Amino acid sequence: MILPFLSALAGEPIVWEDNACREGRLRKYLFYEMIVTPSLVRLVREDSDLRTLRAIAKFRYLPVMQIRKPKLPRGRDRRLRDGEMEAICTASDSPGLPDLVRFAVETGMRRSEMSGMTWDRVDLKNRTVTLLVTKNGEKRIVPLSTEAGRILSSLTRRIDGKVWGMAPDSITQAFIRALARARTAYEKECAEKGRKPDPDFLTGLTFHDLRHEATSRFFELGFDASRVKEITGHKTYQMLARYTHLKAEDIARDMDRLEKERDRKSLEEVDEKSGEESEP
Repeated sequence: MILPFLSALAGEPIVWEDNACREGRLRKYLFYEMIVTPSLVRLVREDSDLRTLRAIAKFRYLPVMQIRKPKLPRGRDRRLRDGEMEAICTASDSPGLPDLVRFAVETGMRRSEMSGMTWDRVDLKNRTVTLLVTKNGEKRIVPLSTEAGRILSSLTRRIDGKVWGMAPDSITQAFIRALARARTAYEKECAEKGRKPDPDFLTGLTFHDLRHEATSRFFELGFDASRVKEITGHKTYQMLARYTHLKAEDIARDMDRLEKERDRKSLEEVDEKSGEESEP
């Protein structure tokens, strides 16, 4: 869709060069099709690899540059509810999915990252997984919780060296099937007990939401943003914020805990001061 638009601006047909297309040089400069950003124009002016697009460089002020770029949508706020993960794992018809689901929540790893895991990059002794290829194109070392380490230790080693042996799309499809089966079982149970099923339970959940869940749990454990960013591999703090959804009730409990801790310290300081004053 974007090529005819650029061709019209340039007054001549425009074709991507193979290397530019292969590297996806322009992908990050476009929010939506048919929008040419100032960054794109600057790239065309400065990048010799895109000389076939230099024809549009003469347009210093494109009308579209005066249009405010649309804001990115707010990140999904779907988090696991009590009992959902267990229900999905129980209903799965894929032997490997239950461990994958639990591992995803423990590590916050992306679906593609887990799918590409190999045993030669797993260090169970130090509880780390090294990812050479990530979405951001950067190497990342993921720390493993005790539970994540236990999950990996329980797995049978494959001949091909892969940890999971499931392609990304296969993981998604297995999750969709498990979610549907779990919902059906839940509705059947509610019918047998004469109870109205919760419309939000086991619905509207995606495998990628497990990454959101893990990220939020890291913050709930008390990790600061910089540490969570290193664990999850988010490129920017802005993206990290879109993936973080702390539950209000959890924040309220934390507030109570912190207030009690503050009051306790205040009493200790008062007692200590009183003791010093009573000394001869």
